[in-house]
Amino acid sequence: MCAEEERVMLTDSMWTPEASQLRSKVLGGWRVEAQRHDWPAVFYTIALNDAKILQFRLSRGDSELRRSMTNTGEDSGLFGAAITGADLSARFIVEQLQVATDPLDGSTCLSPLLMAAHWGRTAMCRYLVQQGADPRRVTDAGATAVHRASMGDPDTIHYLVHEAGCRDMVNRTMANGATPLVLAAINYRLDCALELLACGADVDAGRSAVGFSALHQACWAGAGALIVTLLLDAGADPTTLDLSGETAADDACSETGDHLCALRRACRAEILALLASGTPAQQAKTRGSGHAMKERWAEAEAAYTESIEANTAPAVKGRTGKLRRETLADRALVRIHLELWADALDDCEAALELDPENIKALMGRAKCRREMGNEAGAREDAELAIIIDPREKRTIEEFSGLRM
Repeated sequence: MCAEEERVMLTDSMWTPEASQLRSKVLGGWRVEAQRHDWPAVFYTIALNDAKILQFRLSRGDSELRRSMTNTGEDSGLFGAAITGADLSARFIVEQLQVATDPLDGSTCLSPLLMAAHWGRTAMCRYLVQQGADPRRVTDAGATAVHRASMGDPDTIHYLVHEAGCRDMVNRTMANGATPLVLAAINYRLDCALELLACGADVDAGRSAVGFSALHQACWAGAGALIVTLLLDAGADPTTLDLSGETAADDACSETGDHLCALRRACRAEILALLASGTPAQQAKTRGSGHAMKERWAEAEAAYTESIEANTAPAVKGRTGKLRRETLADRALVRIHLELWADALDDCEAALELDPENIKALMGRAKCRREMGNEAGAREDAELAIIIDPREKRTIEEFSGLRM
């Protein structure tokens, strides 16, 4: 900042002492960020997020600021506003100076929207899209706004997927093979990985094209036990081989001399245990199945409940919700043996929300409905189960007590 601008900030009647202190604090913080990321000096002014300052400097003939405000490169004012989340600065640039919201930098093909997504500026993303920025635009490297948001903030991911029309971008693969979930995993963003899975991310998306999965990359990057647990609960297969014929455990044991080696060593023992023995949710489900085989129904119910409570994956349809819906259906059958009809019915319906064609849950609900006096509903469930898998007709009839 120039001395004249600092004087105006501190002495002009439009600034209170409290506001001046706040602006000085903001400037100090962004000086650190600017030095770390080699941002242009004009970003200091943009970060203040005050159109009056921008107008003042432009009126005093600040050519550097005017050039930054009106160009379309990565050092432009709109890029600065997107990175810092300075919404008032962005509005001034777009609405007063009539700068396009979707310029692409010639060297990197980044746009203000992608930068806002990367820094988790959800409100800025929404504004830029409202002003014409294309949320589905893809860079030369194959990156989308969802890829960038996977390193930013889960709220930004949610906005792009559910409001900005980017649902089909969740599993898109970049030129280097990275999906948004892979980027979240290797950048240790558990919150973003969880949101991506809730939005339909597939733990194996991209593996057929490039040979590695999110689990492989998380283990190689030393991302930690929490992210590995999430991926395993969401259906990642620890025995899958990459193009080099290596498993996720091999990646966790890698001793290549890169900067991630220390991170891998720090969490190696815990990750290898998860890969070999399963997550707490998987282990509890296995114990529940063992109890059920020996008709220890109370113990089986407790173990299945432990599994459901320990499951870190979101309750969604598809592969991500497989462990949860299977455990719900298993607990429902155990509760039927315990004659806990209402609880069993709840489990069946929860499993069917995740998989409407789950035979075990349909069969269980038919039994519960019949026992609770809903003969018509029971018959409807049994008929649907038989349509889905005619081979199970006798089993369905015997379990539900219905003649079909």
